[in-house]
Amino acid sequence: PNGLLLWTGGDEMSPASYFLLLGLENGILHFRFNFGNGEGGVGFKETKTDDGKRHRLRATRIEQTATLRVDNGPIVTDASPGKLRQLNGNGQLFIGGVEEIEQLPVPQFRKGFIGCISELSVGKLFALDLLNRAKNGQNVDSCRETFDF
Repeated sequence: PNGLLLWTGGDEMSPASYFLLLGLENGILHFRFNFGNGEGGVGFKETKTDDGKRHRLRATRIEQTATLRVDNGPIVTDASPGKLRQLNGNGQLFIGGVEEIEQLPVPQFRKGFIGCISELSVGKLFALDLLNRAKNGQNVDSCRETFDF
C-alpha cells in the first residue's frame, strides 16, 4: 500500500514547494526531498515494508545527498539536482499524514499511513514520545504487538 510516513515542508503546497518526506509506495520505502532545484531522493527496493512485521529504517540527508537503509539491508544513496542544500520549512513535522493531504505536491503519497510507528528519533532527539508530544492527531493510538494490515 501507499502512505505518507513523515512530512516537513513550507507553507505552500505546490509542485515546486520545498519538502522532505518518507513514504510508502506499493510497499517500497521512499525518502524524497526538494530544496528548490527539483526533487531528489531514494527508494529502498530490497525490502518491502508492508508485510505486517516490524522494520527499522534509517534515513539521513547531508546537504544534497540522501541515504536510506531498512533493517540490516544495504545503504542506498542518491542526490538532489542543483546547488541548493537547505530546506526552507515552516518548522512543523507531520507523522503519518498532513492536514491537507490532497494538496501534497507528490501525488503517490496523498494517503495517510495505516500501521504503526513505534519509535521516532530526529537528529539528536531520540525516541520521541509521539502520543504525548503531538500538537494534534486523528485516528492515532498506541502500537499493538500484533498487526493485521
